[in-house]
Amino acid sequence: MSYWNYRVIFHPAGTVKMASGKHVPYEAYYGLHEVHYRDGKPWAYTEDPISVVDFLEEEIDENEVYNRFNEILADMKRGVNTPTLKEDDFRPTTKNDDREV
Repeated sequence: MSYWNYRVIFHPAGTVKMASGKHVPYEAYYGLHEVHYRDGKPWAYTEDPISVVDFLEEEIDENEVYNRFNEILADMKRGVNTPTLKEDDFRPTTKNDDREV
């Protein structure tokens, strides 16, 4: 069974390779991500930490916007109150683990 939730992930310091080929260092940080699970185990997460944005296809009442944000923030708070994950928690366990969502 697949599902997702918000979780805090620790990212150790490292470097990122830019399009120019230059390696740029970055500091360790914590980010709140959408984490996807397979068979109850963390399997994938959003590349960048999430932000709270709600794109609307039609105009809605301002109170409904607040209600939607409160629901999103409640889900995020549940994720903050769970144990922190590490990037290593997402390493493939078998050669056949292709990590496609």
